[in-house]
Amino acid sequence: MKEKYIQHLINKVIKEAPVDYGDYPERMDPKTQSNIENPEKNLYGKNKAFRGGTSDVEKITSKRFKDIVDYVKRYYGMVDDQGRPNKGINITDPRVKHGIQVEQMNAVREVMRIESPKKDELKDLALEISAKEEGWLPYSKTLEDAMDEGLIEKEPSNGAGTKYKFEFINVEVFLNEKKIRWTNSIEPIKYYWNNDWHLYYPDFLLIDHNILLEVKGYKTERDNCKWASVKSIFFVIVYYQKIHL
Repeated sequence: MKEKYIQHLINKVIKEAPVDYGDYPERMDPKTQSNIENPEKNLYGKNKAFRGGTSDVEKITSKRFKDIVDYVKRYYGMVDDQGRPNKGINITDPRVKHGIQVEQMNAVREVMRIESPKKDELKDLALEISAKEEGWLPYSKTLEDAMDEGLIEKEPSNGAGTKYKFEFINVEVFLNEKKIRWTNSIEPIKYYWNNDWHLYYPDFLLIDHNILLEVKGYKTERDNCKWASVKSIFFVIVYYQKIHL
């Protein structure tokens, strides 16, 4: 037999090799299964990481499909007396799928009912998670802690939503990550403004570098008076950006 014909037969066998469902009654969408089983359409099968090509992809897909079926059945309580997924129920059957969809819609309505009066709290939670991931807020603090300490200000924005003002939390996180020793227990500095003397408390002192850090969103005339009073120490002003939600 010619080599080209032998390769044709091999490709045909591979193409017709079915996804292994075992004793599960569920079936994939026919188009999806066809794409998995067809070497010409299966892009993953052409990946060199899969030494067996399409055959390897079919094995992985078969296992993953059954794992998802088991997970869905456990979630919806479709189990036998021993708590195992009930293989007598076919979740890809249109009637069963419709029942699952109805239950999902009811669950969404319940979530919306619970969320509705808690919008502000959920917005704060979303901001806290995002701020920690972006390095604006230390993981050791909650948003409520930061607001109580005056590190974050929260106020209504001009339009809809809420405006959050971050002071120097991102700088604190940065310094800690870089293992730069700092303190905010700093001897106050006297400054003269508006015909009177006042005390200025800088935000940070970098202990090993004798550097003062001041973090501001914008500069005022009073700030200029404060900063002009700083003597015999290197002074850095860091401007932060406001985050709006």
